[in-house]
Parts: sequence; C-alpha cells; structure tokens
Amino acid sequence: MRISQTLDAVGRSIWLPVNKGESFTYSADLSETFDGVLKLQRTFNAGQTWETVATISVDATATTVYDAHGHYSFLVTLGSESTLTGNAVITLANVVEAGAGTANGATVSAVESGEGILRKTVLTCVATPLTFGDEAGQGQYGGVKVYDFPAGLICTLGEVINGGVTLTAPAIDTWNGDIGLGVEAPTDHQDAANKTGSVMPKVATTQAASKVAVTDAVSVATALTESGGRWLNGTSAAIDLYLNLLIDDNVAHTNSITGTFTGTITFTWMNLGAL
Repeated sequence: MRISQTLDAVGRSIWLPVNKGESFTYSADLSETFDGVLKLQRTFNAGQTWETVATISVDATATTVYDAHGHYSFLVTLGSESTLTGNAVITLANVVEAGAGTANGATVSAVESGEGILRKTVLTCVATPLTFGDEAGQGQYGGVKVYDFPAGLICTLGEVINGGVTLTAPAIDTWNGDIGLGVEAPTDHQDAANKTGSVMPKVATTQAASKVAVTDAVSVATALTESGGRWLNGTSAAIDLYLNLLIDDNVAHTNSITGTFTGTITFTWMNLGAL
C-alpha cells in the first residue's frame, strides 16, 4: 500500500496500516512558503491517541522506520502564524513487508513476491533428500522440512507441487503413493494419514516407473464443505512447512528406503499478524 497526498490545510493525512515486523519509508517535500508544523505520528488504538515519531521542519526523503506497528499518518498544525500558508507533499509506503520466510536446507531455494500481507513463495528443490519409516501392512511414510514461515497467524490460500520423487532400492519399480504439505513430518503411518496434508490435502502420485513417480499436484477443497485455505497459528512459535509422502503398502517393508524430490513447490499465503 502506498499513499501520496498534498497537505495544504490543518489536519491529518490518510492512515497507513503497518504490521509488526514491517518497515516503511516516508518522505516530505515542504514548499518554501510552508509555515506549519508537520509531524509523523502513529496510533496503536485506532486513533484514540497518537504518538509523535518525528517532527519535520525540512525536506525529508526516504527515511526508513523499522519494526513499526499500528497506523501511521502525518499531522499538520499551525506554526507561529494564525493561518497556514504553503503545503507539504508527503508519501507513506510499505517497502519491506513482514512475512518473508526462509527456505530450509542446502537443496531448497526460495523466491518471494507480493505486497502487504499477501505473498507468493516458490521453492525450488534439487534432489532434496527424503527418508522413510515403515509400518508393516500399512506402508511407508516420510517428510522433509522445506520452509520456515515467519511468526504470525498464517493463512494459506493454495498450493501447487510440480516435480517428481525418485526412490531407492529396495522400493519396487512401480510404487504408488500420496504427496502433500504439512506443518510437521509423520512419525507413523496413522500419523502420516493426518499430517501429510494438514496444509495441502494429500494427492495421489502417478504410478512410478523405474522407481520414479510424477508428483504434480494442486490443492483441492471439498465443494461446499471445506475451505481451500488453512489457518496456522504461529503467533507463539513460527510454523514449519514439510513436504510429506505416503507410500502404499507392498513397496518393501524396510526403513532403508530413501529418495529425493526435484521440482517446485508454489504457495500463496498471508501473514495476518503477530502478537
């Protein structure tokens, strides 16, 4: 969000909402005849009270305020004269948003984009290692942490996985399974059934050929009964994101199966704020 306004009368500018952890820039261009008092102020209680951050008497450009929280605006009051002359051209703009997370591991890189609370993250995985546990008669299960969200109440809006998983021996060549995104890795097969898709509901992989399966998947919500979004409470402790995989029984009952994922994981999300 960005505001730009010319203030040529006593009063307050448009408000700029700034979340905790964000930073923004302000600039003020005072005309030669401006004789008022220009203040940058912030409020934490919807305008009931205001705190002055800076009093500006000369042109100020691209001054950055870090770790801001609340609403910010400029206020013009009278100076030494009984009437106001001249004007101040001001801008307030978010330039560094809270919310950029961190890719996890040497095989994962992240590209972030977005403005304000809305972000899009694209993770690129190159032979990201997967390890699996086994439960006889149930199948194999495993996961790998790929991303750290920032602290806050996270709302995910949708996800796309595009890539493939390669398993090692003794996995059979034509294994089947399900892939999804969760906030933790499973610790047993029943656990996996719940956790594999706690962020992105699990989607079946294609049947593998020579131990390699295509894992292209998009998030799907059950019509009229389920939202495609997830609300993840990371206000006390930041949320992790895991790429999780379930493998159907008959692959091979052993914990020695390993594998890799190569591809991209794209997700759009919002940070609704931190405590």
